Amino acid sequence: MSHEIDGDRAIYARDPAWHGLGVVKMDGWMTADECLLALNPSDELVRKVPAYAKVLIPVGDGTFKEVLVESSEKMALVERDPDHMDLNADDPMAWRMLSFMDKDYGLVQLHDQFRFLDEVVGQIGGAHYTAAARLRKGKQTVVTIQMDQVALDPNGIDDRIDKYLWGSNSFDGSWAFRVKPLPFRVECANMAAAGLRHNSLVEWSTKHTRNIMDRTRAAAQVLGFQNEYFEEWISEAEMMMQTPLHDDALTRILNGLFETKDAPEPLTERDRQSIGDVRTVYELSPAQVKLRGTVWGGYNALVEWSDWVYKPRKTQGFAEARVRRQIGETDKGLKQAAWEAFYGYAMENPRPVVVAV
Repeated sequence: MSHEIDGDRAIYARDPAWHGLGVVKMDGWMTADECLLALNPSDELVRKVPAYAKVLIPVGDGTFKEVLVESSEKMALVERDPDHMDLNADDPMAWRMLSFMDKDYGLVQLHDQFRFLDEVVGQIGGAHYTAAARLRKGKQTVVTIQMDQVALDPNGIDDRIDKYLWGSNSFDGSWAFRVKPLPFRVECANMAAAGLRHNSLVEWSTKHTRNIMDRTRAAAQVLGFQNEYFEEWISEAEMMMQTPLHDDALTRILNGLFETKDAPEPLTERDRQSIGDVRTVYELSPAQVKLRGTVWGGYNALVEWSDWVYKPRKTQGFAEARVRRQIGETDKGLKQAAWEAFYGYAMENPRPVVVAV
């Protein structure tokens, strides 16, 4: 997985991105202006200009004359090259090409993307910018906002889960203008790809248009339905919190998650080692202090092992392999299967559990 960050044009709140690039604001969330300064320090707009084809006409003696033919259908999207801001604007090296688009393509500038998100988030409850990056030589932009936290069982275990809202934009037609909720912060190109694949049930997107701000109300209304999704998710999670998990039940669930169906030996030595490591997390991890003894604790032990303890094969950089597993790209559906298995057990064994706080 390549991060495909455009130079160093990225900014993150509090925690550095896995690839180590970009600005890190350690003292809190970013404003839209701070994000724009990191992504576009020159404050230059992307320009939509006529597109030409250069035709070389032989004039004899091995020399050629240049003839420029203007396209009747396409426009070029260009911007000042942020790596060559020291050059005068009349120097061709001072500019970089982003794409060729149809003449009616609606160009959404970077500042318009942030204005749109500010307006939408203002309508659905407020938030903070936690990540923003330009990708693929400036052709794409990703922005992540941290929304309010989901409080699970606030009067008991009080486990808190972060909610994010992700916005994407492109200058080459590769992405629609999109806003959708996600369970993770987008830090690079492949995490953006994972965000596109993620089934969040609710998302809003539109073709690029010159009047993007006219659509904020529609976007906010659609995204508001995410609350219904989270209410269902909270209900399932809290059922797992309130259901006791006995040791033999944990063993059965873990064996079922790791075994290979119809194999001569369903559990390999590697599988048994993995199960042992999950149980160690369940028994000893500080994150399990309030969760141990509940179905929610068993599920979270599996997730913590998968995201932080499991050692990916080093076919690429370790940090890269780690983040690919965390976003579910290489875990072969293990975390989704774990949710189904642990929630299924809670449904079959609905008994209240008293949590010591």
